[in-house]
Amino acid sequence: MTTPLRRTGRGGALALAASLLLAAPAVAQHDVARARTTVADDAAHGPITVHWNALARPLVGGHGGTGMATRPLALLSVAQQVASLEAKAPQAREVAVAAASAGVLAYLYPAEASHFRDALRAQRTAAARAGMDAAVAASADSIGRAVAARVIARAKADRSDAAWRGTVPTGTGLWTSAAGAAPVGASWAGIRPWVLTAPEQFRPAAPPAVGTRAFAADLAEVQQAVRHRTPAQLASARKWAEAPMAGYWNEVATELIARGGLAEPKAAEVLAALNVALMDANIACFDAKYAYWSIRPSQADTTLDVPVMLPNFPAYPSGHACLSAAAAEVLGAFFPAQRDTLDATAQEVADSRLYAGVHYRLDNDVGMEIGRKVARLAMVAVTQGTLELAP
Repeated sequence: MTTPLRRTGRGGALALAASLLLAAPAVAQHDVARARTTVADDAAHGPITVHWNALARPLVGGHGGTGMATRPLALLSVAQQVASLEAKAPQAREVAVAAASAGVLAYLYPAEASHFRDALRAQRTAAARAGMDAAVAASADSIGRAVAARVIARAKADRSDAAWRGTVPTGTGLWTSAAGAAPVGASWAGIRPWVLTAPEQFRPAAPPAVGTRAFAADLAEVQQAVRHRTPAQLASARKWAEAPMAGYWNEVATELIARGGLAEPKAAEVLAALNVALMDANIACFDAKYAYWSIRPSQADTTLDVPVMLPNFPAYPSGHACLSAAAAEVLGAFFPAQRDTLDATAQEVADSRLYAGVHYRLDNDVGMEIGRKVARLAMVAVTQGTLELAP
């Protein structure tokens, strides 16, 4: 029997820091300030892509609710991969990736721009000490900055800042927003995807309507799961409810990259495929959520014991399932020896939402199917170099 990946060692420390920093912006600033002095030194022990990814992870939680952290990580990883491909020599590649990373992160987090510039300066200094020709370094830096500019131009035109101007539909069996709160992520499906032809490309069939036998059976399964929840299932429900999905799967990826000893170009490819898949899976997921406005189990049965925070958006399909299946599909393709473990972790994440009483099993099953479909598109686009950067 497989068990979920455990977060250990240096990666585990970063995960703990990230989980704390998501709730503490002031500490995040300190972490970035500290990290800028170590990125260049750490690069000697692994791909520079991985270390800039670690620098970004504590910051991505401030992007508007669950799943929205996928956008900054995708922008960063795409810039890193393109810079890695356009720079040729290994040392030049590291400087180019660092310059692209610093440029994108400074755009996303202008309050931290000086820290990113310091980290880039430290990387260039380390390259000079290692004997890199100044002209080569300047050329690599120029490549990275140009890539960052292209990615930023696309980001500015991706409609991520569009406000939702719709209204929450009313009627028997429809999801209702928390009192006085706007639905979270309602405009997310309008963001320009990377590999989907349209947000609705993988939109599933409608879930069973309230009042049907199929819906009654789905709700009864949730009621049974909650009523007979074991201590281990309760712990799983709480663990995954609190885990930032994008950050968690990025950390898993960087651990696998380290274990596998992947060099810079391949590391950049892995992270780009992962984060493009996560972002587009999230787009597809939210497209379906706001196409159907599916009622939460705890709204259909207000007596359900829900031990976790109830997300303020419709149930169908599960975002946790969409993202985790997408991540497991991508990482399993790059690290086939770990595929069973990755799939088991994704399934545990999905199942935890049933035990928590916040999703029906159908939400999870359909979410995982969407995630896998999007992941396959992302793998093709990233490995074949067909991602579109034009605004």
